[in-house]
Amino acid sequence: MEGGQSELFPSISVSREKGVVRGLRWARWVALGEDGSMFVTEANEKGVLELSAYGTPRRRIGGVEEEQRDVLKGAQGVAVAGDRLFVADSEAHLVAVYSLASGARVASLGKYGSASGELRHPVSVAATSRGKNLRIFVSERLNKRVQELTADGGHVRTYGSRTSPRSAATPPPEEEGAHIPGGSTFVGEPR
Repeated sequence: MEGGQSELFPSISVSREKGVVRGLRWARWVALGEDGSMFVTEANEKGVLELSAYGTPRRRIGGVEEEQRDVLKGAQGVAVAGDRLFVADSEAHLVAVYSLASGARVASLGKYGSASGELRHPVSVAATSRGKNLRIFVSERLNKRVQELTADGGHVRTYGSRTSPRSAATPPPEEEGAHIPGGSTFVGEPR
């Protein structure tokens, strides 16, 4: 699509000038693929919108109503690592993992709960890989923590806790994500 309305996404159009995407209603989170493609979650939408590096809509991942397994209930944070797309689903209390090549869900990490590896309202996700060690970092609104997980959902460690005393670095319950005063989030991995 050079410009005009998208056939796949009728509410979205791309301007011929500068490739401006119009029609994103409530864009919330964005992640970049290695080729510059963008993956955007929107409030009140099921799925993740994939855009080319120039803003052309490509496809929607995880929003196909007919395939109930792939429908995201509350898409929030999104991250890309290698050939995988990770989406925090706050309503289903899990991180959905998709193949970038096919767009199909290949795994779900976590389940509802407060124990290690369990999730309560995950809102943001980050992924990093060094060699074969893929790590997924998930911040949870209701458990007030960040968990580090392996590619198969195994628990590595927890940063913060819902039972730890409130401090300046602990966000109030109505805020989302893992925050550090000043608005930045940093999670380090030892060498």
